[in-house]
Amino acid sequence: MLVFDFAQTNLQLRRQLVALGYSEQDVARVDTAYQLGVPLFSAQYRASGKPFIAHLVGTASILASHHAAADTLIAGLLHATFMTGDFGFHPGRRRSHRQRAWLRHHLGAPAEQLVATYDALPWNAAAIATYRQTYPTLDAITREAMRIRLANTYEDFMDDALCLRRGGKALLYRDPGVRESILALTDLADWPTLNRLLRDAFQDLENTWATMLPAENRKGTSALRLPASARRRLMPAAEGWLARRIRRLLAKRTSAPTAQG
Repeated sequence: MLVFDFAQTNLQLRRQLVALGYSEQDVARVDTAYQLGVPLFSAQYRASGKPFIAHLVGTASILASHHAAADTLIAGLLHATFMTGDFGFHPGRRRSHRQRAWLRHHLGAPAEQLVATYDALPWNAAAIATYRQTYPTLDAITREAMRIRLANTYEDFMDDALCLRRGGKALLYRDPGVRESILALTDLADWPTLNRLLRDAFQDLENTWATMLPAENRKGTSALRLPASARRRLMPAAEGWLARRIRRLLAKRTSAPTAQG
C-alpha cells in the first residue's frame, strides 16, 4: 500500500481538488474548513502516532476522488468535530446546541448537518449490518454521511495504521461479517474503486496481524500531546475553572430558601 495514495496535508488536498476540476469557490471553502480544523484538533494524534488532522485530510481526499460535493468534502474534513474537537467551550459535551450553532455559522447549514448526522451514526457490528439491510430506505443526508463513514474506514487503514493495532477498530474489522457488510455498502453507494481498496486493506489486516509492532505498542489509543508551554498554562486555567465552579455551588447553597419546620 502506497504511503500517499490520497492527500495527507492541506497542500496535497488543494492540489488534488484543482486537478479534479473543483471550482475556485469550492477549493476556497475547503481551505477555510481546514483552517477552522487546525485549532479544533491541535495537538491530537492517532494511536499510530499520525497527526489527527492528517487523517481528516485523508478522509476528504478519498471523498474528492469520488467527486463528492463541496459540502460533503467539508463535512468529511471535519467529521470528528463533535467527537474530539476543542471548541473552547462546553468541554465534555457532544453536539450541544451552542456547538452546532457555532459550526453551522462557520460551515453553513448543509455541511454542519452532515457532520452532525455522521456523528450520530453508531459504527459497530450490529449497526453496520443494519445499514446494509436498510440502505435503500435511508434519506439522502444519511446516505451522504454513510459515504463519509466509508471514506473514513479506508483512511483508517492507510499507511497500514490499523495493521499496527490489536484493539479497537482493528478487532471490529477482523469480523468477516463486518467486512462483508462494509463491502456491500460500497456497492450500494456505487463506489467500486473504494470496494477494491477496502478488499485489499482487509486482506492486509489479516496478513500482518500481530507481526508489525512490539506487543506493548499494539493497544495504543488516540492521544492529546500538548507542548510544555501549553501544559504550564493549562494547570492555572484548570485551577481557576474549578475555583469558579466551587464558588458558584457555594453561592447556590447559601441563597437556597430554607425549608420551614
